[in-house]
Amino acid sequence: MKNISKPIEKRGIVVCLNQDCEWMLLWWLKNVRKFSNLPIMFVDLGMSSIAKSFCKKNGYYFDGRDFVFHFENIVPSKNVQNFLQNMHSEAVLNIRKYQFSKALSAINTIFEETLFLDIDIKVNYQLEKIFSNIEKKELAIAISIDIDLGLFFYYKLISIDEKIFNSGVIVYKHNSEIILKWAKKTFEESFDFVGDQDVLSRVIYENNSDIAILNGKWNYKYISEEDDVYIHHYIGGLNKINLFKKIYNNSFEI
Repeated sequence: MKNISKPIEKRGIVVCLNQDCEWMLLWWLKNVRKFSNLPIMFVDLGMSSIAKSFCKKNGYYFDGRDFVFHFENIVPSKNVQNFLQNMHSEAVLNIRKYQFSKALSAINTIFEETLFLDIDIKVNYQLEKIFSNIEKKELAIAISIDIDLGLFFYYKLISIDEKIFNSGVIVYKHNSEIILKWAKKTFEESFDFVGDQDVLSRVIYENNSDIAILNGKWNYKYISEEDDVYIHHYIGGLNKINLFKKIYNNSFEI
């Protein structure tokens, strides 16, 4: 598997979205634009026509719906099913097809250096500075510190010495071998993993990849409005509910 597209810009941002997360799009873009003028490639994983039109006016548009179709009917392994059922996380089953599509979207970047961002992040700092992390490496990512590795090991989803990285913020170079292997493994073996970041973490582990570890400030799980955090990441359902209320000024009862 190789990068399908050729770079047409030096640096830029890639973000994926579908109808279920469009409510964050304007908020996301507003915060990104406070701290960066980098071009953006919007990947369509099932956008509404309104969102599609908006993205085409505000950046590069890429149709990634075929990726979603590929993952839609792949049945997860028994280990993954048992983990999600026992952790009361069955809802993850409905979003895995979008999560795994991130890996295939990543190899279609049109930038020489890419900042891949999730839609549920709030930028608080100049984004150009994050690229210094890949001056001597091909990829930079933060460790996911809120994951219970013991549970993943118990359900035979990771090895005893394996780490899990958070794929909400990734910086990488075009034709990064790690990204290419991530896409290939995701395409072929997604049934064996909970989500996209678990596949990427396995690739890094199996290949003993020499990556740059991002400072946790670049991908900080939202707890409160800490002043010295570069990117807040609204991970989890409760954070999404609170974010929804914040965006819409508590005008909705949930």
